[in-house]
Amino acid sequence: MSGMPDEPQHVNVFFRITIASGALFVLTIFALLAAALGSGEAPPARFLNEFGGWLIAGEVVVTLLVGFVAMAVDRRQTLAAIGEPDADPSRSSEATRSPAETDKSIS
Repeated sequence: MSGMPDEPQHVNVFFRITIASGALFVLTIFALLAAALGSGEAPPARFLNEFGGWLIAGEVVVTLLVGFVAMAVDRRQTLAAIGEPDADPSRSSEATRSPAETDKSIS
């Protein structure tokens, strides 16, 4: 027994995009640090001094958005794998029932 699962796992591409955007964020931080410590006259340093804040802000937004999409897709894939149609309580009929109706359905 190799311990490998019988079914192939679904690869969520959004997690890989999140990792790539996070790595780009770290590289941008290092570039900003190098620009701050190096010569301010170099073209990359001038670019980063002018647009570095916008780059960081954009990378944070992209990383957060893609990260949340990755988690949502993973949740849907997990629910599909275990056979549940949707586990969001706001969409179920249980959310619209009164407590008395819920008690009747339990007993």
